[in-house]
Amino acid sequence: MGLALARRGEPALPPECVTLTVAGTIPASPPPAAAAIGVFLAINGYRLVADKLGAIRTMFALAAGELDEPALAAWIAQNSVPITSQNPAPKSR
Repeated sequence: MGLALARRGEPALPPECVTLTVAGTIPASPPPAAAAIGVFLAINGYRLVADKLGAIRTMFALAAGELDEPALAAWIAQNSVPITSQNPAPKSR
């Protein structure tokens, strides 16, 4: 099972981009799931812009099995933006 992101009106990620592949199941723990999503987006030149409460709710729904792969991919696409000079990635601490 894998996730492929495409924003409305934009083509899917180019083939050279890394895809997030989950072996059999989506991670059942919210922190590793959120970290995996963040790393996946960063590698592909995107960053998550969801509000913290929305992200927490989404990760718990994912862990509880209430969110399937297409719904997660849609949520990621709706809550991510390309990293640009006008929209830089947050600086690490």
